[in-house]
Amino acid sequence: MNNKNNKIKYCKICGNLFKLKPKAYKRLVCYNENCIKELRKERTRQWRQKNKDYFTKKPSWIIEKWNEAKRKWRTENKDYWKQWRKKNKEKYNEYIRNYRNRKRITKS
Repeated sequence: MNNKNNKIKYCKICGNLFKLKPKAYKRLVCYNENCIKELRKERTRQWRQKNKDYFTKKPSWIIEKWNEAKRKWRTENKDYWKQWRKKNKEKYNEYIRNYRNRKRITKS
């Protein structure tokens, strides 16, 4: 049933027959939300299997490049946070209040 002209296919997840929309001849699962979620999970699992180090290990030259860019930005924008705090005084004060309250709660 892999022919483009076929209008009905079996769902890879639940096994039910489903009608294909005209341009969706490559679709593997039906339009059921659970089947779509399950296929996404499966694809994510497969991708993570292939790319195990993607979220953990970065080459040192990339990290150094990022750090250099951060350093450069900080030297070019030394007063950025001072200006931001002046401009957004109320937001900043609210943030500080919330931060202190969270600290108090975690200490208790």
